[in-house]
Amino acid sequence: MNLPQVAERYWFSLEKLERRRYSLVFVIALVYLIHYLVFCIPQPFYIEDAGISFAFARNFADGEGFVGYPGGERVEGFSNPLWTFILSGLYTIGMSPWTSAKILGAIFGAATLGFGYGISKRMAMGGTFALLPILMLSLSPQFVIWNAGGLENPLYGLLLSWGTWRLLVEDESVKRYPVSALLFSLAAITRPEGIMYGLIAFFAKTIFTCLNRRWLNLILWLVILLIPFAAYCTWRYQYFAWELPNTYYAKLGKGDRFLPFDWTRKGWKYINNYLGFEIVLTKSGAFKELKGHGLGYVLPIMALGMSSFRGWRFRWSMVLMLPLCLLCLWDGKPDTEGWFSTVWFVEIPKEWKFDKTWVKVRVWAILAYAIWLGLINLGQAGWKARSTLWTLGAASVFFALYSGGDWMDQFRWFHIIEIFLFPVLAEGLYQLYSALPQRWSTGSLMWRERYKKWGKKSVVALFLVAFGTIEITNTVDFAIGPETSVNDIRRRVNYMKWVQSRLDVDHVTLLDVDMGAHMYYSGWDIVDIAGLIDVSMAQHSDFNFKFIEQYIFEERNPEFAHCHGGWAKQSRIPKHKEWKERYLEIPGYPVGGRTLHIGNHVRKDLFIQEYEPEQHPNSLLLSEGLSLEEWSLSAAEVAPGSLMYLYTAWHAEKQDADIQAWIALVDPQSKKLMTVAAFQPGFRWYNIDRWEPDELIEGRFQVPIPKDIPLGTYELLLVVVDHKEAQIQSPSSSEEYSFLPGEISLGKTVTIVSETDAKQAAEDDFHAAVELAKQGDCESAWPMFKESTRHILRNRSWRNRNENRVREAIALCYIQRAQRAEREEKITLLQTARFWDHRVNGLTEASAPLAEELDEEATRLFEEAEEKNSYILGKKIYKKSYETYLASIRLDPTRSWTRRRLEETRDKYLRVKRPAQKRKERKEREKKRKEKRKKKP
Repeated sequence: MNLPQVAERYWFSLEKLERRRYSLVFVIALVYLIHYLVFCIPQPFYIEDAGISFAFARNFADGEGFVGYPGGERVEGFSNPLWTFILSGLYTIGMSPWTSAKILGAIFGAATLGFGYGISKRMAMGGTFALLPILMLSLSPQFVIWNAGGLENPLYGLLLSWGTWRLLVEDESVKRYPVSALLFSLAAITRPEGIMYGLIAFFAKTIFTCLNRRWLNLILWLVILLIPFAAYCTWRYQYFAWELPNTYYAKLGKGDRFLPFDWTRKGWKYINNYLGFEIVLTKSGAFKELKGHGLGYVLPIMALGMSSFRGWRFRWSMVLMLPLCLLCLWDGKPDTEGWFSTVWFVEIPKEWKFDKTWVKVRVWAILAYAIWLGLINLGQAGWKARSTLWTLGAASVFFALYSGGDWMDQFRWFHIIEIFLFPVLAEGLYQLYSALPQRWSTGSLMWRERYKKWGKKSVVALFLVAFGTIEITNTVDFAIGPETSVNDIRRRVNYMKWVQSRLDVDHVTLLDVDMGAHMYYSGWDIVDIAGLIDVSMAQHSDFNFKFIEQYIFEERNPEFAHCHGGWAKQSRIPKHKEWKERYLEIPGYPVGGRTLHIGNHVRKDLFIQEYEPEQHPNSLLLSEGLSLEEWSLSAAEVAPGSLMYLYTAWHAEKQDADIQAWIALVDPQSKKLMTVAAFQPGFRWYNIDRWEPDELIEGRFQVPIPKDIPLGTYELLLVVVDHKEAQIQSPSSSEEYSFLPGEISLGKTVTIVSETDAKQAAEDDFHAAVELAKQGDCESAWPMFKESTRHILRNRSWRNRNENRVREAIALCYIQRAQRAEREEKITLLQTARFWDHRVNGLTEASAPLAEELDEEATRLFEEAEEKNSYILGKKIYKKSYETYLASIRLDPTRSWTRRRLEETRDKYLRVKRPAQKRKERKEREKKRKEKRKKKP
């Protein structure tokens, strides 16, 4: 029997009323999908962090492993393993993560609504009210945005809702297999805190088992929960070498996020902002945006849902709520501008200062009240579903508090909280609805009949209108001004790739903080300031000054860096002398209107070198204090419409005005000017008034060739103009070309050839580069290949198609040379081979044994240093051990355990303490102080 027939039989086996309700579930799912499309079509939103998961999925599918960039070290820079695995699997069959994430978000989100209805109808409300929670979810920005944002939220929400529904279904029948255990286990693999929900589900399962006495089923449930999760944890520990994901050390390693008794920061601020409600107006009084969701005003309805509307449970819940409201509404400070005395008619002396104690009492009271509501619910109709949801929801709120909230707009953590607590809120509305009288006992007959028809329903309708208005407003605000997306950071990637092209840099190591777009689109090596995909930065998330100096400026030495604003202040990287000496800020890139995003830096030595006059005997003095020290023309055969590559090197004493250089192509026979192109030495990033006398300023320029220029040979002329007075800077004024007074012949000629001939010249140089590598001249191969690309600079596809072949040939050249070298030279040669092509055949076989040998040697050195029992005696040995570990991991970046031992050795060598160690020592000191106080009489 096929699936449609099975579905048809099931559908018609349902009662008519139930079919109608399921039809409404499909309608609500359609509402969700329409809401979802807002972030797929007019606003194709992907949160920036989604690019991290996409890049890891692609890298793994491409055979690189779970690395931040091709050829990089293993790092668990994602906190959503199962989601990443799924995207990687779909990528291998040809589905892009950008597409698969959107499709899965729609499907998983709609399925979550179905399971949400299945849970809700097992509560006391039942009936049509069970549709209310999923209708609220379909309207919720938290649910829709974060299903569409590219992260793991749709999978996570599906597994948790499916697992909860299945847990309740299994309790209803002895014959049900414990599938819920597997679902919660998969949720634990989806996110690190997922195991918390699995343990809560096990607790619920234990209570259910105490009632039905199915103990073997409970044991089986626990085994199924733990085995997949334990297997994954074992694998990831061996693969990444750390007990917890790298993201944990980067975000929570310092231990300053969990601030349960700080009401105005981090976690509580995050929760209160969601529960609060604020309308922001412009200066003219017009509506600007809406902040928060205002659900704090209906929290008492949740208490109603847990206690019902009548009986001792309700009375005690309302009595206990009064002091809780006092604790939450007043901050415990006497100087509250008369609010307390106005509301409560009590004057608080200003001398009374107990606000810190007040916050502690408030937090413990909230916890106690949450436990109270969970306990009094036991034994009521639908208590199993309601108690399970309440406990899971309370745990979700605790996680938001523990993690210190989230930087992303529209409260991502509340995506899960709403799945659990919206049914409880709907239960409260149902209790309120049920408690209202069926009709008025007084008044005219007409009003009594109208109330009977619309009165009770208007309460729910009013709530839905208010809720829908607020949520739709939040959706519109987010759609107009979304949180930082992958495309936002891709602008920076494109801008810095343009900078890379201008500087003609072949390899880039980048220091930055927004990893998604950089990992997916740049192809660069990356140093992550935030530490998400960088083990060393994550382990030293307090930005220890000694560590930053060694790791960033010695071990990595990035060519490009993006550091400004809050991250610059927090990391203190710009405070280092190496930063000030080595890096130059370049102009920002446009991010909309006239706004520029600043903070982009390049390493100075990419175009600023040390000036040594003796190395430039043929320099051309243009004017007093200004000289052209060197110039060369690469690939003198180019086609019309292409680019000509020109290298220049300049020197100047301090000057007030900047200069502009013009390059002209002139027909030597007719003396006719064919084209002129302008450029500025220093790229407009480093003007001449900042040049130091000991600096040589390099310029690599791509001069456009007109499409209509006739084929032939042309002379290259240079004119340099002073910006200040438009004065020609030249050693002499030649009258040979009257149209360019002050021109200088560079003694170079450019041959304009057909496009076919230019491409053939490129092919010839390309084959020559490969042949040089095969003959053992490793160093000359790459410059020859660069020469080949300059015949057809605009043809990027040709370069991309042939570059890997040249890199492979160069890598093989160094491997062959390493086979004949001594150990120290062999290490350097194999590291160089890996730099050119880390996937070349034979590299792993040649590098792995040597990397293992170096690892063992470094371990022996570390143990020897430990035996010295003195930092002074062991410092040099620690340093040697660190350098040996570093050589090992550069030979074989897959050695995660080597990186772990390297960090331990680095800490010993630099005398650095990691945040976790500092926190542990701080707790020990506090413990000792408390014990000391107790001993005092």
